[in-house]
Amino acid sequence: MLSHSAGVFEAFVGGLHTEQGLGAVEEWLSPLLLPFISAEYEICRQELRCVNHQDNSDTSVVKSPATWDATSPVAAPTGTLAELNEKLINQKLFDQVEWSEVNVAPGKNPTFPVWLLTARYEGGVIGEARAPRKKEAKNLAAVAALKDLQSKGILF
Repeated sequence: MLSHSAGVFEAFVGGLHTEQGLGAVEEWLSPLLLPFISAEYEICRQELRCVNHQDNSDTSVVKSPATWDATSPVAAPTGTLAELNEKLINQKLFDQVEWSEVNVAPGKNPTFPVWLLTARYEGGVIGEARAPRKKEAKNLAAVAALKDLQSKGILF
């Protein structure tokens, strides 16, 4: 019965698209689906402590999919990893920092990965961060690593 209903739904959407175009399909589906997408995103965000750094000035604010602007992709914060690497190279410590990466949400939703990147120095964790993109997570972990190594007097 469910496959029959899915076929009817698909036929209706296809007919609407053929007769009135993509705009009509979006106009009809958006109010129906966006509440479910937003609710699922909120559940995922809470379970995985996932962040979207759309506004890099306040990393405590997490935006829902309904507020994302799909036309302007958000670049991960840059410069921090480069700054950490430069300081490590200058003080001949670059080879002593090890990075690991893990997708902490592989079974939850493969289209919504959450990357956990961890920086270690002499076996201890000096920086760790989660984000939807590896580059973003690594830059955020680099911020923590840089602060940690500077607070311990290892980096100047």
